[in-house]
Amino acid sequence: MNRVMTVSQAAARWAKDLTDVSGRNRLLFYRDLKVGTLNLADADPGELARLLSSVPGKQIRLRRLFSGTGTTHQDHTDDAVKRARAISRKALENFEERGISTLFIVQGMATWTTEASSATPAAPVLMCPLGLHRRGASETDFDLSLDGEWTVNGALLQSLAREFGVEVSSEELLGSYLSDARLDDDEVEAVFDDLSNRASRIPNFAIRRQRMLIGNFMYKKMPMVNDLRNNLEMLAQNDLVAAIAGDKDAGARLRRDHTHGIDPSRPDSIPPADEFLVLDADSSQNAAINAALAGESFVLQGPPGTGKSQTIANLIATMMARGRSVLFVAEKRAAIDAVAKRLTNVGLDDFVMDLHGGTVSRRELARQLDHTLTAIGQTPPTDNQDLHDELEASRAELSGYAKALHQPREPWRWSLFDVQTRLLEMASSPLRSPAVETVQFSAATAGLLDEETSREMQRDLGDWSDLSEPLISRRSPWTGALVSTGDDVKQVMELLLQADSAIRAEQANMEDVLAELGFADPGSLEAWAELLELLKKLDDICSRLSADVFEFGLFPPWCHRFPMRKWTRTAHRPSESSIYGASSGTRSRAEPTSRAQTGRHRSIPSNSTSSTD
Repeated sequence: MNRVMTVSQAAARWAKDLTDVSGRNRLLFYRDLKVGTLNLADADPGELARLLSSVPGKQIRLRRLFSGTGTTHQDHTDDAVKRARAISRKALENFEERGISTLFIVQGMATWTTEASSATPAAPVLMCPLGLHRRGASETDFDLSLDGEWTVNGALLQSLAREFGVEVSSEELLGSYLSDARLDDDEVEAVFDDLSNRASRIPNFAIRRQRMLIGNFMYKKMPMVNDLRNNLEMLAQNDLVAAIAGDKDAGARLRRDHTHGIDPSRPDSIPPADEFLVLDADSSQNAAINAALAGESFVLQGPPGTGKSQTIANLIATMMARGRSVLFVAEKRAAIDAVAKRLTNVGLDDFVMDLHGGTVSRRELARQLDHTLTAIGQTPPTDNQDLHDELEASRAELSGYAKALHQPREPWRWSLFDVQTRLLEMASSPLRSPAVETVQFSAATAGLLDEETSREMQRDLGDWSDLSEPLISRRSPWTGALVSTGDDVKQVMELLLQADSAIRAEQANMEDVLAELGFADPGSLEAWAELLELLKKLDDICSRLSADVFEFGLFPPWCHRFPMRKWTRTAHRPSESSIYGASSGTRSRAEPTSRAQTGRHRSIPSNSTSSTD
């Protein structure tokens, strides 16, 4: 299957998906609404003729259109105002929320028999955009005006062509009747006759020619359907459209030509004379603009207030300066206004044609185009070389600073930015103590720290940090101990060896006690302490009793046989060779130095003596 056929079939599917032939489409199945329809059958014929023949923008008062005398006429007028109020509010909502002008005055209602729906079609034939403006905040009266040209209902023509093969365009039916942008009664009848003749083979086709009303009609997808059907050749020539349609060659070409990354430093090298940013742009916005200039397709996302409209305005200005045109499409009117306002603020409003809503007549479009071309021809050349030189110098200075900040430096291959980041991390570390002094290397020492040496030092410092963390967090019993010199370390080691010898000497006695008492090994220092405390209390009790008491068998035999008092007293009184006594001696010798250095007393923790128990 060739490319044209692939795109043609895809376009047919897309048009079918966009076409709504159900009863929801009010351009094909119109029905009067409770208050959303203003029927002009009761309007004053003279005032209605003035409205239909008026030039664009000429206003007619609603109450005058339904003027008359008597209670019946007053009721009709009040009802017309009520309906106009509802229609106007709905039209304003559609325009503000969707950017679509849906307010029309219509003439003629076509009906026929269709197999596509069980409902009977009722499609407006002639339609003209209408202006409905309130007179005062109370909305007790409105001004009406025809704000565009008459056209034939596109949804009606599309439905007749799709279902019955009746191919006719709005231009063919209207012909030269719109030379003055208005249709008189004879011209309206001629259009109805022409359409009826072309649709003569459609079952039960007829036009209710006297039907005239005002209401909201919305089928915003119709222009898309027309574009798909009328521009197949152009669509097939576009690689992006062809790739979406399923053409593999077009997809491969897009991947080959449009998958190159954009250099983020490109804004630093663009000559100022070739840069056309009319508003401020940060690096991310600049990257999006450069991607668009390179022909890339992308989605620009961001929360409100991040500069999307500003970026679009910059992109439009840049494309304009390069001689290219830009079509900016948005669903909501607010998005169009946000960009148009920015372009107006920088003096580019003469180069913008606002087509949002689709209500601009051909005559107005031609006028805007003539005005734009005239403005382009009258724009004088400018000489901004001095400004460009100043900009380039400032940009080079700022770019040089950023480059120097992030450039890796020998011998560590760290940048100044990396160093500052690590310093900030260290300053906010929970392990950092305010009392710790900063160690500063001399220039000569720092010069010796090459990359390998610095990594080795980093590992050593990491090990030291892991070992010192319990002391810094004060979870270690050695927290606050003054062991700061090599001699202190030697003395502590000697004391620990003495304590080890004392523990081993007492171990045999402990085993004898356990065997005599029939107790199991307590297994921990806490359990040993509880056991010794119990034995001490039993010894106190036994020492208060005479030897005769034991002859009655009230106490276990070991209470009489075992010299409990002597053992418990020995076990609970540390000897001078214990770690406690030795540590106390070291502490007393270190007190003068400790007080001189810190002004407060620090010692080896006394709870370290628990190893002698």
